[in-house]
Amino acid sequence: MVLLPIIILVLMIFLSLKAKKQAPVTKEEVSPPTPTPEAFTPSKWAGDEEVLKIESELLNLEELLKNVDLKESQLLPPVLDMEVKF
Repeated sequence: MVLLPIIILVLMIFLSLKAKKQAPVTKEEVSPPTPTPEAFTPSKWAGDEEVLKIESELLNLEELLKNVDLKESQLLPPVLDMEVKF
């Protein structure tokens, strides 16, 4: 009975060593791709007055939205937790 766990342990060690020897070793070095800069050509609408006006209005709207009080603290219900004694 004592030999059975020892035999299983030796067998597992033997199989793990055999598997390590059979595992293929790859040492390929993959170089990352080199990014190339792309030529940037602005749109014909980039300098248009109406487009610039819309852009500035959007920026103003974003600032207004950042300043909005979403909790609406002035609309809180009255405090109902009062001490009542009889």
